[in-house]
Amino acid sequence: MIINCSTLNHYDNDSKLKLQKTLFPDGINISKQNKRVRTNRVNSIFALIQAIAKLLKENKNGKKSNQILEDFIYSKQMIE
Repeated sequence: MIINCSTLNHYDNDSKLKLQKTLFPDGINISKQNKRVRTNRVNSIFALIQAIAKLLKENKNGKKSNQILEDFIYSKQMIE
């Protein structure tokens, strides 16, 4: 997801915090040692986006869409 930083400048801090909590429900952690930003969990929409990207890639490689969808529905991702 790409958000134009100049667009965020037009929002107040409460709106920015709501966006952050929506994207990263468990918050974010910043490691000063290795200069990395981490999170334990992201919004579930990202799992869906990842599944769609996989669907499109496998569809390009000749796998039928129905089988890909069935694989996704019965995978651990959907059970969790």
